[in-house]
Amino acid sequence: MTIESLKMNSIEELKLVVHQQEDTIQQMNSLLLEREEEIRELRSLLDKYQSVFPVVSPHRYSRSARRKERAQGISAEPPRLLNNIQELIQTKYQEYPKSDSVEEDDKSFTDHGGWAFKLRSSILNER
Repeated sequence: MTIESLKMNSIEELKLVVHQQEDTIQQMNSLLLEREEEIRELRSLLDKYQSVFPVVSPHRYSRSARRKERAQGISAEPPRLLNNIQELIQTKYQEYPKSDSVEEDDKSFTDHGGWAFKLRSSILNER
């Protein structure tokens, strides 16, 4: 064997190794694409099922959480931040202007003896 034949063999061997690595890379890429597609399908199914079933959180079934959930309601008491009358008086609430029809109703109430006149008139009109 000559040196040139050894070089030739090593180059051929290198080409073969590179070709095998490229094949392996190609196989791994195709496997990766298959797995990504499977993940997409599973996520789609998960979204589908989550849209149908309610989301259950771990603390939802604790005793205090159930009591709080059941006890939700509207309170007639002022917010807890307003502890006394002075704070209630000093609190500025947003004002909304009255419409023209409401102002006319207010004027007719005061012109004709207030709400009692309006009530009497409506009762008499019904008879």
